[in-house]
Amino acid sequence: YCSASDATIHLIEDVVLQSDMTGVTEFDISHKLSVNLSTIKQIIANDIKIVSIKGRFIHQDAFIDWNEGAASMEDILEKLMQKNDGYVSAAQLYEYSRVEMNMFLNDNDINDERSVYEFAYHLFHKASYHDKEYQFAGNTHISRASDAVLSSFDIVQKYASDQGGVFAFKDLETYLLGLGIKVGN
Repeated sequence: YCSASDATIHLIEDVVLQSDMTGVTEFDISHKLSVNLSTIKQIIANDIKIVSIKGRFIHQDAFIDWNEGAASMEDILEKLMQKNDGYVSAAQLYEYSRVEMNMFLNDNDINDERSVYEFAYHLFHKASYHDKEYQFAGNTHISRASDAVLSSFDIVQKYASDQGGVFAFKDLETYLLGLGIKVGN
């Protein structure tokens, strides 16, 4: 027995899966199934099998070597969280992922910082992969939920606190660049 809601979820998942790695938009799903756009948005927001990458939805079963990619992303994030005392920038995650997950990224056409960030967001915010959940903010910051970083200013404040409030600007600049954060003024 399948309720209308379950049937709709399965239909949406099927449309997303059929789109393979090209992905599909919410509008495309709505048009194809004649289902209300707000219903589709709600279902997609709660469905851990549907991954959002650059505004397109891809079913996790369409990814090549999903489990290996997820495990590699977990390892990278854990390593960087430990190295950076609970913080990872999108730029830093992308650089490490390009080296350690090159085959997975190439096979799945994940070829930029935003796509890597959104893949990690799916795993560790939406799906709580291996019961791990991180805080994601501004398409730039990833941190432990207990020590949320919501902006670059939060990083500067933490650095200042760790340094006892006294530090050279050049040291801060070096620290931020090491995290993959652009230093302007």
